[in-house]
Amino acid sequence: MALENDAELASAWSNFGGLGGGAVGGREYSQKECFQKALDNDAELATAWYNLGNLGSGVVGGREYSQKECFQKALEIDASDAISWFNFGALGAGAMGGREYSHKECMQKALENDPTYAPAWSNLGARGGGVVGGRHYLPKECIYKALEYDASDAPAWFNLGMSPGCLEGGEVGGRKYSQKECIQNGLGINANYTPGWSNLGALGGGVVGGRNYSQKECFQKALENDAEDWKLWNNLAAAGGGCVGGRQYSKTECIAKSTALNGGREVFTIGPDNRLIEDN
Repeated sequence: MALENDAELASAWSNFGGLGGGAVGGREYSQKECFQKALDNDAELATAWYNLGNLGSGVVGGREYSQKECFQKALEIDASDAISWFNFGALGAGAMGGREYSHKECMQKALENDPTYAPAWSNLGARGGGVVGGRHYLPKECIYKALEYDASDAPAWFNLGMSPGCLEGGEVGGRKYSQKECIQNGLGINANYTPGWSNLGALGGGVVGGRNYSQKECFQKALENDAEDWKLWNNLAAAGGGCVGGRQYSKTECIAKSTALNGGREVFTIGPDNRLIEDN
C-alpha cells in the first residue's frame, strides 16, 4: 500500500482519512488520527483542517485545536471554502485574517464563494438578511433562495413559517404556502425540532408525515424533545394537560411543572382563547 511505503505523505493520510481510516503498518488508525497525521506532515493542508473540524477537534503538533479553530485554520489557508465559512459562523464566528467577523458576515462570505449554498441563505434570512454579490436581500428573499437551491432544507421551511417578517408564509416553486404549511413541511423533514411543534400547536395543530396532530399532541411532541422548557408546559396546560414521557399530567400539574422550571414564578392565568398568558 502507498501508505506503508510512504507514511509521511500528507495527502495520502488525508485521503485515507476520507475513506474512514484503517490499518497501516499493523496499526489501526481512526479517521481523526489520519487527518492529524496528515497535518503533522503538512500543516497547510486546508482539507485536512476542514475534515478535522467536522470531527469536532483534534491534536496537531502537540496542540489541541477546537472545532472552531480547525475551521479558522482551514480558512487561513483557503478563504474560498464556503462550508468552512458557514461552519465558522455557526460556531460563533470571530477573528480571521486580522479582523472580526460576525455570524452574518460569515454567511455572506460563504455565499460570495458559493451562492448556491442553501444553509447559508437560510441562516442569513434568519438574521435579517444581508448583502450578497452587491445586492441586499431581505429575510424572506434569503429563505426563498435557500429553498430554491434545496427544497429539503428544514431550517429554511421553519424560517419561512416562523421568522419575523415571514409569519404569513410565502411562495416557493410557484406555489403559495401558508405559515402552517411551512412549519408542517419543516417537521416532515426534521421531526425533532421543538419550536416547530410548539408553533404548530399554537396554530391549532396540523398534518405531519401524513398524520394529523391535534394542538395537544403538538405540545406533547415538543415536550418529548425538551421537557425542561417551562413555556412548553404552559402550552400543554392551556390545552388541558396531557401525556409526557409515558405519564399523564393534569392542567394543574403542568402549571406546577412550569412554575418550578421558571424559578418558582407562578405568574400565569388562562386567557379567553384558552392560551396561557402572563398575569401583569
